[in-house]
Amino acid sequence: MADTLTPEMREGMPEPEGYRVNSIPDENDIVFGKGPITEETARNMILDYPDSVLKFLQGKDLDERPLSPDISGIHAIWRERGLRKDILQKYFLHFMDWPDGIPSATMLDLLSDVRDKIRNLGKPKK
Repeated sequence: MADTLTPEMREGMPEPEGYRVNSIPDENDIVFGKGPITEETARNMILDYPDSVLKFLQGKDLDERPLSPDISGIHAIWRERGLRKDILQKYFLHFMDWPDGIPSATMLDLLSDVRDKIRNLGKPKK
């Protein structure tokens, strides 16, 4: 299901510029909401549901197989609610500091990179 950061995991994490770290699902939440998806909720999706971001952008499941009809249907609902691939990808690439696009790697390796980036938000740079 959704890959969310618990409050304990977020403890002490700085809020990345333009991203809300301590998000609480609301009507506009991508996964649990029913309202319109805004650019803000698309940005927050990166921290709250990184696996769903990758599936939406890459169009395949974490095991590299095509998305199931159920997941494809959920993505269609998200698009109807206003989620745009180009906007989400812009924020995702900026957040990950990948100016040349999503690297060629397995979905699990990409997810690991995203989770590492999220975990390291509060750590000083070497």
